[in-house]
Amino acid sequence: MDTAAALLVLTSAALHPLRDFIAKGSEYRESFYLGIAAAWIVMTVPHALIGHGSLAIPAAAWPMVVFSALGLVLYYVGISISLNQGELSIYYPIIRSSPLFVAAANAVLFGQTYGVVIIAGIALTVVGAFAIQYRPGAGLLDKPPMFALAAMAMTGHAILTLADAKAMEITDPAPFLFWTYGLVFVTQLSWFVYTKPKARRMARHLFADWRHVPIRIVLAGALSYLSYILILLAFQRGGEAAAVAAVRQISIPVSVILGALILKEGMFGKRFVWSFALAAGVAVILAS
Repeated sequence: MDTAAALLVLTSAALHPLRDFIAKGSEYRESFYLGIAAAWIVMTVPHALIGHGSLAIPAAAWPMVVFSALGLVLYYVGISISLNQGELSIYYPIIRSSPLFVAAANAVLFGQTYGVVIIAGIALTVVGAFAIQYRPGAGLLDKPPMFALAAMAMTGHAILTLADAKAMEITDPAPFLFWTYGLVFVTQLSWFVYTKPKARRMARHLFADWRHVPIRIVLAGALSYLSYILILLAFQRGGEAAAVAAVRQISIPVSVILGALILKEGMFGKRFVWSFALAAGVAVILAS
């Protein structure tokens, strides 16, 4: 990975945890994340028109739009159910194991080859990410349906990573995200309608935070949009999908530090130690 692409990914990783820290404590989480998706769509329009003159994308990019949206939906649904069950912290290590899945899929589907050093770096980041977030006695296999959902979310993240990388070979970030997040918004809306608690009014369920905390939604949307754009720019510069996904794992120790400093979360010492393994993997990838 060249220096410019590496800097783009590292900056994106530093920004990535901020969305969820801003969203934390939202009373109507569905409306908050639906608002973020809407904000992305709005932001892509001036970005695409000013930067590229059009929202049009090549015909060859449309399958990537569909696959990226599908991956995001699988990812969001898996995380949403885990959050509702209160077990995201147990299964999140599985979800963040996607770089190895990306590497395997890239090799099988597209003939990508990896040297021993790069595979070792990717493996180190995954092991570090897993150990940082794993809770002793969590019982990852105690509930097969929840494990399957975590695996589904991980697969979704891998699908969207590969789709985004391929799309950036033939189109630009803003118009690509306009169409992708148009699909994501529709599917998110449908999912949130389907899963609405019976006791909650539909308008409150879907849109309450748009009125209660609009500035937080816009801020979270802007920061996450910038984070995603930086990843797509890294792909445009030739960043390989699995390597980019692995380097993005640096967002995990960033979130651990923020959690300790701002939210006073526990287990900081153990997580900080494992952060060095993750950082070592990132260093190996960047040096390859």
